[in-house]
Amino acid sequence: MNLLYFILALLLTLAPLSMIAATNDEDHIKTPEIEDRYRALETFARGMFYLESLYVDPKMVKQDTMITAALKGMVDQLDPHTMLMPKRAFKQLTIDTQGKFGGIGIIVSQERGKLIVVSPIEGTPAAKAGIESGDEILAIDQFELSKIKNSDAVDKMRGAPGSIMTLRIKRE
Repeated sequence: MNLLYFILALLLTLAPLSMIAATNDEDHIKTPEIEDRYRALETFARGMFYLESLYVDPKMVKQDTMITAALKGMVDQLDPHTMLMPKRAFKQLTIDTQGKFGGIGIIVSQERGKLIVVSPIEGTPAAKAGIESGDEILAIDQFELSKIKNSDAVDKMRGAPGSIMTLRIKRE
C-alpha cells in the first residue's frame, strides 16, 4: 500500500506545475523563468515530503543525511575537482590555503596514535626552540595529548602570531 502511495505521489510530483505569479507594484505578472528555475526545487521538496510521510521505515528518512547525499550527488556529477566537504574539513582547507596563520612552524604526523614531528620549518619558533624530526609531542601547554584528539592538538599549536605556548616533548 505504501508503495502505491509513493508511486502516486511521484506521478503527481512530475505533473506540470501551474504558473508562478511574481508580485509587481502594479499587477501580477506570470514569469515562466521563475517557474522553470524553481520547478526542480519544488519536485525535490515534494519528493522529500513523500519520503518522510510514506516511506515504509520512517526512521530511515533522515532529512539532513538525505539532503547532504543529494548535494553530494549534484556536485559529483560536475567535475573531479569540485567536492562537497564537511564544515571542519572546509575550515581546515581555508586555513591551509590562506597563507596567513600563526603557529609554531612544524610539520607533524600521526603514528601509532602519537603526534610525531616530521620536521620543523626553518626560521620558525619551533626550529629556533630546537624541535627536531622524530620528537614526540606529549603535551601542549597543560593539555596532555593522550586526552585530546590529534586534530585538536594541531589546532592548539596554531595560535595567533606572537602568542606563547609550552610543548612537552619526548626525544629518543
